Amino acid sequence: MSEKERRAVFYKLQNDVGVNPKTLLVGTDLQVIAQPSSEVVYAVPKSDNLDKVAKKIQEFGAAPLVKGHAKNEWLGRLTSIEEGDPKDRLSDDLRQDYAVLIKKPQVICEIEFLSLVAGDVKRREEIEDWITDLQKEFSLGVHGNFFEHEIAPPVCRAVIRCTGAFFKRLVEEPKWIARIRWIESKPRFQTFSEITESFRVQDLAELKAPPKSAPIVCVIDSGVTPGNPFLKPVVHTGLTKSFLKHQPTNPNDENGHGSAVASLVAYHGLNLATGAENTPKLWVASARILDANNQIEDERLFSSVLEEVVKTFAPKGIKIYCLAVGDDSKIWHDGTRRSLPRKSWVARRIDQLSRKYDVVFVTCTGNVSLRALSDLMKAGTGYPACFTSDEGHLLDPGHAALALTVGSVAAGTKIASARDGQALALRNQPSPFTRCGPGIRGEIKPEIVEYGGNLAVDPASKQVRENKALQVVTASKQLTPAIAYHTGTSFAAPRAAHRLALVDQDLRSLGVKPTASLLRAFLVNSTMSWANSRELNTVRDGLAKAKAPEKLEMLLGYGLADHNRATACDDYSVVSFFQGEIAGDEVMFFDITVPAALAKSSSPRRLTVTVAHAPEVQRWGLERYCGTDIKWRMFRGDKSRDEIVAAMSESVSVSDEDLEPEEDKEGEEDDRTLPKELKFYPNLTKRSRGTVQHASHEWTHHKREYSDGNYTLAIACYKRWTRNVQKVPIAVVVRLEELGRTIPIYIHVRNAIEVEV
Repeated sequence: MSEKERRAVFYKLQNDVGVNPKTLLVGTDLQVIAQPSSEVVYAVPKSDNLDKVAKKIQEFGAAPLVKGHAKNEWLGRLTSIEEGDPKDRLSDDLRQDYAVLIKKPQVICEIEFLSLVAGDVKRREEIEDWITDLQKEFSLGVHGNFFEHEIAPPVCRAVIRCTGAFFKRLVEEPKWIARIRWIESKPRFQTFSEITESFRVQDLAELKAPPKSAPIVCVIDSGVTPGNPFLKPVVHTGLTKSFLKHQPTNPNDENGHGSAVASLVAYHGLNLATGAENTPKLWVASARILDANNQIEDERLFSSVLEEVVKTFAPKGIKIYCLAVGDDSKIWHDGTRRSLPRKSWVARRIDQLSRKYDVVFVTCTGNVSLRALSDLMKAGTGYPACFTSDEGHLLDPGHAALALTVGSVAAGTKIASARDGQALALRNQPSPFTRCGPGIRGEIKPEIVEYGGNLAVDPASKQVRENKALQVVTASKQLTPAIAYHTGTSFAAPRAAHRLALVDQDLRSLGVKPTASLLRAFLVNSTMSWANSRELNTVRDGLAKAKAPEKLEMLLGYGLADHNRATACDDYSVVSFFQGEIAGDEVMFFDITVPAALAKSSSPRRLTVTVAHAPEVQRWGLERYCGTDIKWRMFRGDKSRDEIVAAMSESVSVSDEDLEPEEDKEGEEDDRTLPKELKFYPNLTKRSRGTVQHASHEWTHHKREYSDGNYTLAIACYKRWTRNVQKVPIAVVVRLEELGRTIPIYIHVRNAIEVEV
């Protein structure tokens, strides 16, 4: 039988106890396509016959028992194997009413495509071809309509409306049997389109203000609309101010960008479902610096306005500033960094203000425009190769060394209108519009990512466009309608600011007054490594083909942060921290307890270290940007302190930040692992360029002698200017985890870290 014929055939296997289908079909040349119940499995043949199944049955009946068990004894649980009826792919209600449905003028249902080819890229391509075929059938509106759909290879779920006659074709024609593996009635909950079209604020649960003690985040943007139903409970009275010369008394939002950002700072996300509770966790202060066109006034200097904002709000105790804008005229890449004086970059002023006032700026990478993305697609540079274009580098001030820069990842692939094409990125993949690092010193930028939306592309025209279902729901600048839809890294940054403020709140509840460096260290330490994420396989492959595999870490940074994880400890994980100062040309040693009991665990064991510092920033010139550099190493407990001191004194210094990483020969030498030193990822060369240095080590085995003494974290501070430099604020967060949750470790490491300078 041909490939097409074979794919249109499936088998129904029934059993009487309920078994794992993967166990049931191992070695049979059958592949599971659906399991409507624990007793029923549908499978398709990988070959032209069922010889392997027959052989398994023969062995079951004839092979001798082994320790009282028959070979392939799972076959004894089967009650039947038969060729499936195409109508078996229908949910119970559709199957019962099938004779009536095929005569109806229209049927609304959910279908599920399933691709069985190897590899996520090929699966997605096959699914997109199938969708295109179905859309062609619906193109004149005679047979039906194709509505919302969501691709997550190897499956795609979609809502369709079709005539009863065409519904019969989808059920019974071999072409559609091979493609559509499950059909069920339209779910009773609201679709995205229904929710947005019928939304009314009064249908939500009551919107209440956050606690009086909740943190305050200053949104530096186009102002806010305090009367908007979502913003009215969260905008802090007395903390809204206009910094516009032409409208000094009007802090209200005339553009919409600031109100959208403010709503995400306060809520993180909005839920529009009927009866949904939207609980704000933070207060919003607003500094209006942008006019109705979302621009700085012509006569104002962006950097000077920012200084006015911080001088105004820092004395009021506000530590976190969300600046979710980027200068389209200043792209940070190799050419522009040498052609423009460094003092002209707003990033420089942000770094100076961050250190002077001990505050955190949360900013974004900036966005690649729809037009630029469409041009790249039409020129044959698809996703993710589009990230290799010079157009895709950071916008000022996203490359600021002391700011927390946020990129965007896609939250999903659901499309509200099939006319807009297919989603470009899959869930947790880089949003097509996000920009990539490195930062001002060649460091990993962005440090973290958040959900900022996705884009769609028309497969035929290659036109890239927005789609409501792929966008972020925010507050609008109006009283009604109270909501708006946006896409961009501008709407990822406020979500990160939200998480950062909750970390601040947690630490203060523990009696800790965190520095800006400690806040950055805790939030970055809470990220989970994306290095082995299967969701990113297609992006890795695409960037490798574009000969730019290093771009991935400059798109995603260290990953998605989790404020709940940031300060959480339990029996199997412990977080230790330190904040203080370090002088130039000094080394700080920390004793890190790594229990010998970890040797008993067969599960992964992970040690994660994050070091953040706030060096002085050069006021002029194009030489050393920072007055000091930091680098750290971790040594096992079976190495003496004297050996560690000697090793640290001999290690090579970090090279000038004006060299690109691939030119940094000193850095390559510096990345050599010293005796009994733990090897972390990212390596020393990559992490030592940043003011947030984050890396993890995972043991494949841990010998008891490794914990003969405490492990040692050695942090060296190197003076880079000839003139005097001030002491550097520094923060350290160390997380030790036994991931199998079998060996309690907290009790062994609950004592405070001892520090020796």
